[in-house]
Amino acid sequence: MKRNRFKIYCLLCLFFAGSCGTDSTESYKLFTFVDPQDGGTIEPAGGEFQMGETVVIEAIPLKGWKFRGWA
Repeated sequence: MKRNRFKIYCLLCLFFAGSCGTDSTESYKLFTFVDPQDGGTIEPAGGEFQMGETVVIEAIPLKGWKFRGWA
């Protein structure tokens, strides 16, 4: 059986988000997409994260698919 492959693309867009009060914190938004869309999922699929926070991104291929790599 030939195994299909999929790629996951992660786009990290940087921006500064102001917080309440006089302090402001630097945070980052993570946007991701899978190609092809039916090849699997990403955990976490995206979100907002604080500067210095470690985020582990995992590729989860669906049955019959094999994770090929990040782009």
